[in-house]
Amino acid sequence: MELPSTSRAAVFVGASKAQLQELELPSLDDGEMLFKVDCCTLCGSDLHTLTGARDKPTPSILVHGIIGKVIAVSSSSMWEFSGAFLQPGDRVTWSVVIGCDHCERCRNGLPQKCLQLAKHGHALAEGRHWPEDWRSMCCCEKEAW
Repeated sequence: MELPSTSRAAVFVGASKAQLQELELPSLDDGEMLFKVDCCTLCGSDLHTLTGARDKPTPSILVHGIIGKVIAVSSSSMWEFSGAFLQPGDRVTWSVVIGCDHCERCRNGLPQKCLQLAKHGHALAEGRHWPEDWRSMCCCEKEAW
């Protein structure tokens, strides 16, 4: 199957302003997967940002709750939380929180309290990975799921 080269995204560009843009998808590096977004959620923080009540750097893609389907994985060693290997066609979802898996809190089962905590939907939309979910396809690093 030939992989898509672009993804459509609703890019937040300022209070009450979003633009539908076609973004280039990167080729997969080791430890990455490509998935199709089937559904995503909009939280209170996103609504505050959209209305201008919360400052957010732009451009960015808001939202962080996602359900999707794996389209491609970069290697057969990619696995999900239960230990099963990910394969094209698998349904995926993940938390807003990205823990490092190395600090004491992560090792003790508290990734939501990670000392290096990162969150989907709270970063500039730039570079190789746009970790947010208002797009039709995403490339995701292993550490993010």
